Amino acid sequence: MSSVEIKDYNPVYQAGIDVMMREIQKEFKEAITGPQSTIIKQVYRLSGQKYWVALCGDKVAGTIGVVLSTSGYAEIKRMMVHPEFRGTEIGTAGKLLQTALDWIKTQGIKRIYLGTMEQFKAAQRFYEKNGFVKIAEKELPKDYKINPIDTLFYSRNLI
Repeated sequence: MSSVEIKDYNPVYQAGIDVMMREIQKEFKEAITGPQSTIIKQVYRLSGQKYWVALCGDKVAGTIGVVLSTSGYAEIKRMMVHPEFRGTEIGTAGKLLQTALDWIKTQGIKRIYLGTMEQFKAAQRFYEKNGFVKIAEKELPKDYKINPIDTLFYSRNLI
């Protein structure tokens, strides 16, 4: 298998992202996206937002995004990894997260938040191994926009 390369999001990747999301959805009985989910190509140019795609050849292996809050924190968004590209040997999730963390640091941000779903057990373990701590919803910043399908929340300091 070829190595995974992280690239800035480009709308040409959207069809591959859609394929990846259908593959991930097959793993779960519950919907992993909701009506509020936005296609990345509709938001990637907004101020304070940055998205990346992991590619293995011409196949989308994963995605991650960052939304900067006007209150001075960052949110990790749309972190997804195709089932074929998971695991430490390939390192897709780690490369995506490190790319996002490196960019967040250049923005002077000191705290990151994210939301995830109960059924994403492997994601929860990944976040915890990477320094994120589970927090109660009431500990989120007041202006944090909660995705209605997220039930678990994490934070991490970058100091």
